[in-house]
Amino acid sequence: ALLARVLAHRWKLDEALVEADRAVALNPSDATALYSRGAILVWMGRAEEGTADLEVSQRFDPGLDNAMLPMGYYLQQRHRDAVAAADARIARHPEVVFVRAIRVAALGQLGEIEEAGREVKELRRRAPFARAENFGLNLRKPEDVAWLREGLRKGGL
Repeated sequence: ALLARVLAHRWKLDEALVEADRAVALNPSDATALYSRGAILVWMGRAEEGTADLEVSQRFDPGLDNAMLPMGYYLQQRHRDAVAAADARIARHPEVVFVRAIRVAALGQLGEIEEAGREVKELRRRAPFARAENFGLNLRKPEDVAWLREGLRKGGL
């Protein structure tokens, strides 16, 4: 699982996926390996598969830092689930701007503009120069990038 994470951080997603698959095959209940594979799949544009792994990883280890689950839900247009997952993540780690951005995008898509505006204020307090164009740069599918930025704009970012 560690090699998969290293490769993923270097954005060698195809190689990372091979290693993550290998790690899960060796130990199907390894929450870290499942999280790694799930995150890689979401970045690659395979949000449904990735989210399934992320959900299983969370069941095996509820304390796992699951920052990608809100993105997986968002890309499947499961916006209420994205907000709930973001809220859970923010409650434990309020400093992570990326998760706040996903929350803004999901609220924007839901038309909950007032709540999205409050989240934008908090996001900008933590990252004053954040713009919609700063997020989604590593998503492989252009339509995923476009969907994320559309939600961010609707949410007021």
